[in-house]
Amino acid sequence: MQLKYSFKPAFCAMTLILASFALAGCSHDSSPVVVLHTASGDISIRVEIATTPGQLRRGLMWRSEMADDEGMLFVFAEEKPRRFWMKNTPLSLDIMFIDSSGKLVSIARDTRAYSEHSIASGAPARYVLEAVAGFCSRHGLRVGDRATLPPGLPGGPGRGPSTQP
Repeated sequence: MQLKYSFKPAFCAMTLILASFALAGCSHDSSPVVVLHTASGDISIRVEIATTPGQLRRGLMWRSEMADDEGMLFVFAEEKPRRFWMKNTPLSLDIMFIDSSGKLVSIARDTRAYSEHSIASGAPARYVLEAVAGFCSRHGLRVGDRATLPPGLPGGPGRGPSTQP
């Protein structure tokens, strides 16, 4: 007896759907990580990395949701004073300014969503890390704490700033 319909296309489609769910679940595991070293311990935050002019300009604009352990790392070619704003950014953020050695040189806490007010680093910075508002307070982050950045950042020393010698 021969079946009128083949189950092979349906089986292939179901396999692809299940594989896509499995890959989606793994995507967080492969995200780059910044480790922040504080007096009370290390904190890891998964980051999107912004390096191109478009990514650096856009940042987290129009982003309405972000998990507490997620952020964006802005990587600049040189260390210099930085200015950020919250235009078109519906999330209130903590903005951490980091120098070439990995030291937090300034923190702007609980920035105001949609604000066009300029937020200055107050010191030269090569990297800027944005996280949801309250992140720095929850984890006790302070100016002077250190960051280990993901390896292989563009223009970086190969492994990113670190507290390691």
